[in-house]
Amino acid sequence: MGKRTFSHNFNSGTKRLDMNYGKLWKIIIFTLLISLSSTVLSLADEVEDILKYSFDSGIRANLEGIKESKIYTSTQIYTFVTREVYQEPDFMYIEYINPPRVRGRILIDDGKRRIEYIPTTGKIRVTPSFFSSQIKEKRERKLKVLLKNFEISQLYEEQILGRPVYTISLSPKGISTPLLKIWIDKKTYFTLRKEKYNLNGEPISLFYYKKIQFNKYFPRKRFYQELPSLPQNPETHPFQTYYSLEEIKRKINFSLSLPEYFPRSYVFQEAELMGDRKTVKLIYTNGIDIVVLFQRPRIDVAMRYHRELMFRGMKMRFREGIYGNTLVWSSSGKTFVLIGELPLDEMLKIAHSMK
Repeated sequence: MGKRTFSHNFNSGTKRLDMNYGKLWKIIIFTLLISLSSTVLSLADEVEDILKYSFDSGIRANLEGIKESKIYTSTQIYTFVTREVYQEPDFMYIEYINPPRVRGRILIDDGKRRIEYIPTTGKIRVTPSFFSSQIKEKRERKLKVLLKNFEISQLYEEQILGRPVYTISLSPKGISTPLLKIWIDKKTYFTLRKEKYNLNGEPISLFYYKKIQFNKYFPRKRFYQELPSLPQNPETHPFQTYYSLEEIKRKINFSLSLPEYFPRSYVFQEAELMGDRKTVKLIYTNGIDIVVLFQRPRIDVAMRYHRELMFRGMKMRFREGIYGNTLVWSSSGKTFVLIGELPLDEMLKIAHSMK
């Protein structure tokens, strides 16, 4: 009897042990999954934070560097070389070294205003600072669109010019082809290299630093010596006022046309009313690029180095350029100018969808 009891208790205990081990194993697996998922989430959060820091308009380093930038078109590669100096928290100096046609062009931003000297014309333009709160708000809105539209992944460990970097890739959601790769300095969150591609994986533009030296400080006054003396009344451009679609409609005396089609992930960002008070500028973004659509009562637009084409009964002019493609056409008593890094077929779809 006792034996049966012992056997019964033993079997019952074994079942309880098996059951407990089963529960324990499930708990371990569940905990592991939670741990892994939280690790993935924390990694995703970390990558987003890295991007946010790099997008921030402030500067976290004192440095001097030589940067080479390349812009690719279907027929040519344009190369620019600049000397750049950054000082914490909000000073920037950029001087163009090559090519010869832009050599000597200078941009100085001291956190209060941006001064641009163009040697070919001898003119000095003064515009709001790149580090202003208004520009910072625009960058933050653009970053939100980017985070919504793109899959962000952190790639392999790497070094650039002997410095550890975060290597980040951005691909449109649902598409594996990366449109943007960024190499960000781990210590300062300063972008040391950036490559942009189209959906076919072909390069659009890139920049990288050939030389860079951190912890280098210069008295700011010396950079202003590179400029001719500032005129008493320099050409000053105040902050632009931005409007919603409803607001801009109330500001103009003609009907506003809007596109019913735009490439996937692009959203309306803001509208501007240009200086003549007759031209509306609509800005769309996907978080990386912007596409600009101008419209106004019909006028003749001067345009060089273009080709003419017919599309669904409309005469159009198209030009491929360094900073994007341009499409010009007139319809329903208005003239439209569309500018952006979009292929011609996408630009034609936008034009055809205007209502």
